[in-house]
Amino acid sequence: MSALDGPQSPALSDARALSLELLLQNLPGVAYRCRYDADWTMEFISDGVEKLTGYPAAAFLARSGLNFASLIHPDDRAGAERGVALALQQGRAFKLTYRIRCANGETRWVYEQGAAPPQGRGKILEGFMFDYTELRNANMLVQEQASYLQQARDAIIAMDLNSRITYWNNGAERLYGWSALEARGKKFSDMLCGEQRAYHAAYENTLANGEWTGELSHLRRDGVCIETDTRWTLMAADRELGAPQKILVISTDISERKHNEAKIYRLAFFDALTDLPNRASLLDHLRRALLGSARTRKCGALMFCDLDKFKYLNDSQGHAAGDMLLQAVARRLEHCVREADMVARLGG
Repeated sequence: MSALDGPQSPALSDARALSLELLLQNLPGVAYRCRYDADWTMEFISDGVEKLTGYPAAAFLARSGLNFASLIHPDDRAGAERGVALALQQGRAFKLTYRIRCANGETRWVYEQGAAPPQGRGKILEGFMFDYTELRNANMLVQEQASYLQQARDAIIAMDLNSRITYWNNGAERLYGWSALEARGKKFSDMLCGEQRAYHAAYENTLANGEWTGELSHLRRDGVCIETDTRWTLMAADRELGAPQKILVISTDISERKHNEAKIYRLAFFDALTDLPNRASLLDHLRRALLGSARTRKCGALMFCDLDKFKYLNDSQGHAAGDMLLQAVARRLEHCVREADMVARLGG
């Protein structure tokens, strides 16, 4: 029979008690056993409580000991009591977060997890608590920063190096039409990029230089193509958190601006009636043709065409008939020349 099978020796019991005491001393928190009463009267509490509250463990264990429940912030005490009562009623462990007032007047957040042991018959609680302040502040900061990203008007997307979407903000949902749940895990290149060549050029440039900025055409959920001003940034991998390298994409819808630019260009360089290039466009085309001719020593032709008796048509049949004639002549002339040639209207 081994020593483990028989009665424990006093030396073995003392060694185990010492190991348990060392374990409790080194815990990054507080282990406790208390009565389930209004004061949470402590029957045992580890030395870590002094680091948490500023009061030594002995202060809670004296005959007229310090009331631990009195340390809980008045605004949080009722919620903590309800949380414990509901957990015991449902026969499960309780998890609480609340504020306490420390000996130096400082307020700290505490995370506590515990349960009622079967042998305690519902009158005893055992559990563990630790200082949750720094972790809570870090979580609040993360949530605050995440809310900024969600409220941004621009589409903000993160994808891994295999083009799989890992983050999709509300701006992306408004711009493209897919929800975050639908978009996550999908390939950015397949879902948004109709022109794969432009996507791969941006991708390779980002990997090579760490970032890329330019304009890309993206497809919305309804199939409409929109123009975006886009910035891609290569995010470094975080080894501590185990986060892989990713690409952050921020896109702004510039479809309206591009439409207005195209409209202004048409007004500046095309005739409104015939939709032919106007005088300014013709002169620019001639300038480039002459420069090309000087280099290549190739010649071209420039012809002027007029419509006989056009004034008589306008006067006898009305300006609408004259406009229709100009449009018909413009289309016929366009079909009579090569694609590289230009037919222009110089003026009225």
